[in-house]
Amino acid sequence: MSRHIIDKPAERESSPRMEEYLRQERLKGPHAATKALQRRPRSRDSQKRVEEFARIERENS
Repeated sequence: MSRHIIDKPAERESSPRMEEYLRQERLKGPHAATKALQRRPRSRDSQKRVEEFARIERENS
């Protein structure tokens, strides 16, 4: 069954009240950059760190 010719989606107008609500809701949560930093995998290459510390120590000795 197809739609009738006068059927069309209702136009939604945003009210200032709704815009203010959405603005406050967006500000409540963490910033997108913060979320990205939390999701980024941490480097756990401890052997590489030990090698670098040893190299620096040898250069300074």
